[in-house]
Formats: sequence, C-alpha cells, structure tokens
Amino acid sequence: LLLLYALIDHLRGHKHCHCHEGDSCRCEHDENAEGIRYFTIKGMNCSHCAKNAENAIRKVEGIENVIVDLSSETATIEGTASDEDIIAAIEALGFNGKRES
Repeated sequence: LLLLYALIDHLRGHKHCHCHEGDSCRCEHDENAEGIRYFTIKGMNCSHCAKNAENAIRKVEGIENVIVDLSSETATIEGTASDEDIIAAIEALGFNGKRES
C-alpha cells in the first residue's frame, strides 16, 4: 500500500515522494507535470471494479501510466490520450467518469 501511495505522489509531482531513503527525494519533479490528469470514477464497488477500470484505461492509445484508487474514486493518469477516450473507456464498463479540474 505504501508503494502505491509513493507512486501516486510521484505521478502527482510531490517534492517528497518516498522513492529514496533519506529525508528528501532526489528525483526531479515538475509540480505541473505535463500529461498528468485526474479523473473521478463513480460506481466502483470493489477492488475488482477498480482493476477493471485501470485495465480499460491502460488500453486507451496514448496512456503511459494509470492508477485507480477505489477509496477516493479517482484515477491518476499520465499520457496524451484525449479526455473523451478516457471517459469512454470508463463508461464502457458502466461507471461514470469525469475529469477533475
């Protein structure tokens, strides 16, 4: 679970991402990393739902990385895929998807 949170922090560009030992991260981070977007996914009831959503989004052309978090009902997505294609992949599973602003 800690590894998942570290990866989410890393994708979101946090300065302290827990990816190295010591008091601070030595990674290069861009606070406004290009290509990283956040989506709300409503309708997921279990970890299987979240995994299905993650796999469906990952198959969209232009997706580099995706993490779906069931408890917060969010997806952190890195890549060049259009919002419309991402939302279509989410909605094809019967969930409601919306880009966070």
